[in-house]
Amino acid sequence: MIGMDDGLVIHDLHRILGPLMDDQVPTDTVGGLIGDLDELGVTSCSAVLSWQWCGDPSGRDATHAPLPSPLAGWVEGRVHVVPLILPAAPGGGWPADPDQLVAAGVRMVRACPGRHRWSLDSPPAMAWWGTLADAGCAVSLDVSEVGFGGIRALARSFPELTVVALNPGYRELRRTAELLEAAPNVLAEVGTLNTSGGVEWLAAVAGAERLVFGTGGPVNDDAGATWLLRHLDLPRDQVERIAHGNAARLLGVGA
Repeated sequence: MIGMDDGLVIHDLHRILGPLMDDQVPTDTVGGLIGDLDELGVTSCSAVLSWQWCGDPSGRDATHAPLPSPLAGWVEGRVHVVPLILPAAPGGGWPADPDQLVAAGVRMVRACPGRHRWSLDSPPAMAWWGTLADAGCAVSLDVSEVGFGGIRALARSFPELTVVALNPGYRELRRTAELLEAAPNVLAEVGTLNTSGGVEWLAAVAGAERLVFGTGGPVNDDAGATWLLRHLDLPRDQVERIAHGNAARLLGVGA
């Protein structure tokens, strides 16, 4: 068991930064999000901007100051902004060309094909996946949105593309393990595997190197997921891989 004062470095790979449509939350601003991380004892996070997630990823109809740009990278050394992409024909999505992401040095993007009404295997999207795979840029996708089959098909079509499966859920441990076995380029988020022994079982069958920590906060329960991480019945080195090491490798930062 690891306590908050035990020096565990934690990177939450799945956060939302900015105001949400349903309520005002402390994570409306960068400072508020960092304050939230401090309360949880979390070192850093990767976050999508709420105006991209809730509305039009291009920002055509959004007022998003004083939030950073989707291509801002690291903000105040603790918040890693993840661009939320919309692959489409020119003029129909964001950004206009995936090469913009490559030129900006982006290491991970988020995609929401269900929320934003496009297909993972559309011709524009397939071209984007190839470009991102060649550049070593990962993509994160919500299992509850695209399904295990959608993630498996994408990962198999582009074996050099790292795919992060978000929100697999504790009821889907077997299917999560099957996905990891079928697609070696997939990593699974553990924040929603909030059941006794679930993460430990998955680490045993798939390997701790295939698991990353993320919460989906503030939409999902970040406090419970962080508590679970600190109480995993795993060797310290495996907890460290899940807490930050695998994310650091994914994002190209020091572990």
